[in-house]
Amino acid sequence: HVPFVYAGHIDSAGHLGVQVSGGKLVATLPYYAAKDPNCCPSKLIVATYTIRNDKLRRTTQRMIPTPKPSP
Repeated sequence: HVPFVYAGHIDSAGHLGVQVSGGKLVATLPYYAAKDPNCCPSKLIVATYTIRNDKLRRTTQRMIPTPKPSP
């Protein structure tokens, strides 16, 4: 049995996608420009996290364009 430990929080305003890849946590969050409506962020932030010393630590962060919806 492995004990659970609170390692941290990722601020996302409620819009957050999370995957585990290669032993790391990969979070995808929306980035809204000044004129973006709430439905449609112009970019996404993709951040990678690890847990070190029982703390959640961001190791990388990059911005990518929001994918266009399929017709």
